[in-house]
Amino acid sequence: MITAGFDQSTTKTGYAIFNGTQLIDHGLINLSGDLNAPRRIKTMFLTIKEIIDKYQARFVVVEADFFKNNKKTMLMLSQLQ
Repeated sequence: MITAGFDQSTTKTGYAIFNGTQLIDHGLINLSGDLNAPRRIKTMFLTIKEIIDKYQARFVVVEADFFKNNKKTMLMLSQLQ
């Protein structure tokens, strides 16, 4: 059973792929902060989809984010999720 886990941010997203409890891959999706928000969201979405499809992940886990003051970041990450 393949599980993909993601720790998202607006420009960098870490990921790990597990088969049961065994780590089979991990990495970092690193986008330029120079890209506008819609372009970053689209690029991040497509890259995450490629990873999920590549490993045929049955489950996807996304870290729960906590935002205290930065509403702009919260909005962008909620659109990405």
